[in-house]
Amino acid sequence: MRREIVLGIIIIVVLVAAGVSYWWFTRPVKPTIAFTIYYNTGNVQRERIASLLASEWGKLGFKVTVQGLEWPVLLDKILNPEEFDVYIIGWAPDYIDPDNYAHPMAYGGTRFKTLNIFETTDPADISANLKSAWLFDTPEYAVVVGEKGTGATVTVPAGKKILIVQYEVDPEATLPLNESVPWVTINPGMYRNATGDALILAGVKVTNPAWREAIYNAVQQFTNQMLPLLWLGQAIMIHGQWTWVQGWYYHPVMPVRYNLLWEDAAAPDVEIGTLGGGVAGTPSVSYENNESVISIATFGWPESFDPAASYETFGWEIFWETGDPLVTYWKSTTEYLEKDLAIAWAYTPNGTDYYFVIRGGVKAYNRWVDIIKNDPDFGGETSEVYNITALDVLFSIWRIAELQLDPSWMILEYIDVNASNTLTEEEFNSLLEQGLLVTDYHGQSYTPKNLTDLLEFFHSEGLSTAGVIHIKLYEPYPAILPILADGFVIVVPMKYVWDAAGWNYTKALIDIDYGKNPEGFAKWILGEEGENETSHRLLHRYPVATGPFYVYDYVENQWIILKKNPYYWNQTLYENTNYGKIKYVIYEIHSEAEPRIAMYEKGASDFCAVPLERIEDVNGTKLDNYQILIRKDPNLLTYDIVFIVWNTYKFPFNITLVRKALAYATPYETIYKEIYNEILVPLYGVIPKGMPGWTDYNIIHYEYNLDKARELIEASGIFKSKVVVSVLPPLLLALPIFTYLDEDDEE
Repeated sequence: MRREIVLGIIIIVVLVAAGVSYWWFTRPVKPTIAFTIYYNTGNVQRERIASLLASEWGKLGFKVTVQGLEWPVLLDKILNPEEFDVYIIGWAPDYIDPDNYAHPMAYGGTRFKTLNIFETTDPADISANLKSAWLFDTPEYAVVVGEKGTGATVTVPAGKKILIVQYEVDPEATLPLNESVPWVTINPGMYRNATGDALILAGVKVTNPAWREAIYNAVQQFTNQMLPLLWLGQAIMIHGQWTWVQGWYYHPVMPVRYNLLWEDAAAPDVEIGTLGGGVAGTPSVSYENNESVISIATFGWPESFDPAASYETFGWEIFWETGDPLVTYWKSTTEYLEKDLAIAWAYTPNGTDYYFVIRGGVKAYNRWVDIIKNDPDFGGETSEVYNITALDVLFSIWRIAELQLDPSWMILEYIDVNASNTLTEEEFNSLLEQGLLVTDYHGQSYTPKNLTDLLEFFHSEGLSTAGVIHIKLYEPYPAILPILADGFVIVVPMKYVWDAAGWNYTKALIDIDYGKNPEGFAKWILGEEGENETSHRLLHRYPVATGPFYVYDYVENQWIILKKNPYYWNQTLYENTNYGKIKYVIYEIHSEAEPRIAMYEKGASDFCAVPLERIEDVNGTKLDNYQILIRKDPNLLTYDIVFIVWNTYKFPFNITLVRKALAYATPYETIYKEIYNEILVPLYGVIPKGMPGWTDYNIIHYEYNLDKARELIEASGIFKSKVVVSVLPPLLLALPIFTYLDEDDEE
């Protein structure tokens, strides 16, 4: 009897334990999804954003960690899609065109066998030309994108013109995702979508302004809906200055030109300090900030004084003050390009060949004559002044491509420098007389009959000329003129380089056939030498000037003095205006904020790089009848943007619903107000407001909404519980029964 009772108890215990065990080992298990948000150490804003997102995104069930990395280490990591999950970064434009945003940040690397763009009024053309279709309803057009074929059906909004983008993917030419490199062959988030890629390449292919606007409207909608990256915000302009400075203006890409500013004569004279004895060996003298001086307290140092090498803001500002490109923007204007060293231009109707008539009488000033002569690295006899011609423009562009330094991609990508060349005015006139070229200026298109007619169209009649440069493009690129307005393409005199190096200039002219064979430059300019190449070493140290100022002297990481250029070609600009009154521009370099602010508050600097957290302390500082005025204008937008890169090559960022959930779980207003001190405004797609192609039409306005985010996560199914079944534990629990029975049998 005792045996049966004990056995019954054991069986009951085993059954209960087995039930508990079965529940435990077969219960639904919610998967753990973990990832890391990276930021570059020292960037306080990005560090705070990373911590904030880790907290907020963690509320959706993710396990999020944060890690700061030194900038070089982070750069290595983000170029390897196996190495990163999420990071925070920003973008400032190289030139004014939406392709400078869409291509680097949204193009997925898809190659196409065919890509056709055409307008129609008949919706039946959609079904007749596309196998599948994605319709983007833009302000003026219904942009319909799809694979080549037949049978696609979409509903076109009433009254809309139809723009069809038809594509056929070339899988053999498309680099596989696992071989793609972020920022190089694909966008930084590794996102690929044939529809989006077709749109982005269509924007590059077409030149029709109305079509381009509609296509980039569609690109904006696509990047808003699919979120290849998370768009955080667009920066507004913060401008601070002493109120004695007059004439300041803002351009979203180009720095202000200081010869267009002036100062009140009654402004106080404040000592800057004793400067001199730099590379130029100028005498040490005490400089004052007065009505003839623009003084700037800043940090950093130009990467190089060689325009072919520098790819950062400070360097490009120096180029903008001291040099001239072919075309430019006048002050705040962004819509139309203006004449600069080119006084007229024309191009072939297919957009592959551009011709620029070069302004005569432009001189490059070389203030280094004695210094170069006594420099053992050079030692050549240089001239104080060099006349600029079309040959110098050809040399400058060719040299950028040959050196292949940081900014060179903008030349290498679009311009066939060895197929470019110079023409005489007579040769160019012959092309015009054949009716082979067209042009446009200030929005007006025209077919010039001859060179005289072309110059009149550009209001350049009566101006002297210095030859014509022909720039050959690999294929049409609508943004080629904005690229040629950048600071890195300022013109360098070829003969200056040859003289300084002691090379035979006459022999070089023969080698290049006087501009007909630019490949001949390669006998002298050796790109494989990199930063040791002769022309780079010369211009890195001894820059020349065609612009309103020249580099007078400098001491690296301490100060730069620019001085008014006595040979500046545009001196008539100063007649009967306040322009041209600034004689010196002085940059005082301080890596720490406090010395900069001290100079600023005492009036020794007109402008100053003030950290965001110190703006309220500095703003309103008074001296005599003047004050420091720092203003944030939400209507004065830069083209600088901040965004989150998430790796769509990895789970869970490869799921659109997850990306949208994270977008709704991002506390934008906290980021704008508490982290960026209200200098960011919302950004909902790849194109910033103010840039051609931007639209708010049919755009989702993501805002912080955790409930919405959780709904999207639930719909994505990524946290769906999984059941793991095991029969081993119940068997193990049954062992006591078998053991008891065995023991009883032995008894």
